[in-house]
Amino acid sequence: IGVELDIFLPQLKVGVEYDGVYWHKDKKTNDNKKNVICYDHGVQLYRLREKGCPKLNGKSVDIHLEGHGIGYLLSACQELLNNIYVEHNLFPVPKINYYDDIAEIRELYRHAVSDTWNEQFDEARKYYLKNGNLRVPYNYVTETGFHLGTWITNARSAYAGYSDVGIGRERIDQLNAIGMIWSVPKEQWEQGFQEAEEYYRTNGNLRVPINYVSNNGYKLGVWIRSQRKQDKLTPSQVERLAQIGMIWDVFGEDWETGYAHANAFYNIN
Repeated sequence: IGVELDIFLPQLKVGVEYDGVYWHKDKKTNDNKKNVICYDHGVQLYRLREKGCPKLNGKSVDIHLEGHGIGYLLSACQELLNNIYVEHNLFPVPKINYYDDIAEIRELYRHAVSDTWNEQFDEARKYYLKNGNLRVPYNYVTETGFHLGTWITNARSAYAGYSDVGIGRERIDQLNAIGMIWSVPKEQWEQGFQEAEEYYRTNGNLRVPINYVSNNGYKLGVWIRSQRKQDKLTPSQVERLAQIGMIWDVFGEDWETGYAHANAFYNIN
């Protein structure tokens, strides 16, 4: 149906979303939009929403957790099952017993996550084989409907420690093997430096005109001008640019050149 759901039961045309307050407190517009899409496609969307999430447009069945903690979550999950089973005339309604079922739940979850990861990684691998890189646009969706751009972004967040999920060493190695770019700004800077280095080798300087575009279509003139500010450069980046003749102050450099010629002329005469 064009949207990603946490759980989808195609035989019942039922979707389930878990809305944590941290991520969904400011996502009311997006959540309402997803509700409408599901509604228009005949999918009944159930939402488990943590305390603090805003009220939505009524196109979904919202089950609000009364607080934070496993007890509130179990109660909400039981209410979810009750709603789904009664709505579809499925009996008997199962009773959740967390303490009896937790070992089996963890084992099933471990296998499900592993299987899902393999499928998602395969989509990333296909993209790499086709394009030679993993510079995946954020809104890119594969032919199978998988939101690969979002998945790549989430993997970067997990790697950087911005996610509670985290990412294991084995998966990091898998992604590295197909050219994963963990830091987009760093990778973009390296691309600019390579273009600058090539220009220096060809011309012997970095007096790059502002409108200069390389044979690869890279706007090197614009990139060089932005580097002169130095406000976002690391000491290592400053040193590397200096080694290939970076001119930090163009006007100052021109003045010094003009003065040198004037002084030479003065001494001759």
